[in-house]
Amino acid sequence: MNFTANTIRSSLRNFLCGIVVGTLCIAPTFSTNAESLSKGQISNMSNINGYSYTAQNTIVTGLEGSSSYKYARAYTNINANTNVPGGFMGVYARLFDSAGNAVSITDWYYNPSNRSGISNSAELLYLSGTPAYRSQGYVKVWNGTDYWTYNTFATPYLNDYTS
Repeated sequence: MNFTANTIRSSLRNFLCGIVVGTLCIAPTFSTNAESLSKGQISNMSNINGYSYTAQNTIVTGLEGSSSYKYARAYTNINANTNVPGGFMGVYARLFDSAGNAVSITDWYYNPSNRSGISNSAELLYLSGTPAYRSQGYVKVWNGTDYWTYNTFATPYLNDYTS
């Protein structure tokens, strides 16, 4: 086969045009979520068995795009100043309604291997109306002989399902 510069340019142009048209045809079929989020104050834990940690809660409310259901998710995360051995950090997420009831909770989740951070989430799906929720969880850190448990700062209540 004898390729000339014009043949290569034409083939490249057709290839790129096909990618652009294919992307434009597929892109509208993907669903997107409308979400709002709010974060709680950061908790600081220093010099525990040689490590320092921060923990924070996040509340997310939203509208799932493809089937249009409302949801609320509470995230609790913990981060260390460096990788810590497996089992040194634990998180327990809780989702509260506006009456102060824990409406969704998780089991404890511990870092399974050397990591600098982990997260856990509790959620409710298929909500009706515009209920308000907040996130407040617990974290655990290994002090060398036992776990110390810390209550994390709560997020503000959130009920925005439109952003």
